Amino acid sequence: MGKNGLMNDDVSADLQKAEEREMKIERLGDEVQKGFLSGIAKDFDFAKFLQEKNSCFESANSRSNQCQRR
Repeated sequence: MGKNGLMNDDVSADLQKAEEREMKIERLGDEVQKGFLSGIAKDFDFAKFLQEKNSCFESANSRSNQCQRR
């Protein structure tokens, strides 16, 4: 395999990375759209949410970490 073969491999790898990046951006856009369509959050207590997240952050290294992603 000569230089052309190596360049083709590089081009193929770069093309694959670009396609993967485009798919990720498309999925992100889909999720953002779903968020917009879901409307305004009701009965959401931001102070409570922030308190829970801060508690999770502080206990991240403890064994009793009860925090989960929602």
